[in-house]
Formats: sequence, C-alpha cells, structure tokens
Amino acid sequence: MVRQAPDGTWLINNCTRDGIPMCGAFQQHPMTIKAGLIDVEVIALRLYTGPMFHKYNTHLRFGLSVATDGGGAPPPQKDRRFVTTIHAIASALKKVARVTELPEVPRHSIFLSLALSLHCSGRFD
Repeated sequence: MVRQAPDGTWLINNCTRDGIPMCGAFQQHPMTIKAGLIDVEVIALRLYTGPMFHKYNTHLRFGLSVATDGGGAPPPQKDRRFVTTIHAIASALKKVARVTELPEVPRHSIFLSLALSLHCSGRFD
C-alpha cells in the first residue's frame, strides 16, 4: 500500500491490512531460499502466477502488451511494457530450474501411457 506521510513524503508498506508481509511467506519458502531468489524475482513470479499472467503471455506471444477482444490477434505495436518484470521472471525461472530435481520416471511407463492413449483414441488399431 502506498500512502503519503504528513510531511509530504511517500511511504510504501509491503504488508497486508493484518500486518503480514505480502511476499514474506514466499520469500521464506525452501525453494526460494535454495534457488537464491531476490525479492524482485519473488514479486515478479507472484505477479506472473496471478492476474498479470494473461497480459505477460499476450506480450510474449504477440510482442504486445494489449489483450485481444476475443476477435483474433491484436494489431501490431512496438511496445516496451513489462520488460523489467519479464526479465525478472526469466531470471527467477532459470534459478529455480537449476535447483529443481526431476523425478525418476521409468521409460516403460511413458511408452505404455502413450500406447494406451493411442489405442483408446482408435489410432493404434
């Protein structure tokens, strides 16, 4: 929340109305600590996993920051909005990817599920 102090300066409060830091729980998450994410990256990921997802993806897919009206692709524009946030998201995702351990998946289970899906769709007969 941003508010103006009596002396005219602007104060930024990073807490909810209950006094809980907005990204405090996410900054203390084990993956955040393991990946070494900085505050800006945590905030950028929170924005990306929230309502800004649609705007960021539209910008990344079409090179724009405007959403479509549901009538196809938006008109082309040269727009530089969200550049810093998208860089912060990319940086955070790279850090998280480096420390994420992928589960061991038996190869036969992948081929079995593919064969079953093809068989159920009638393309495997």
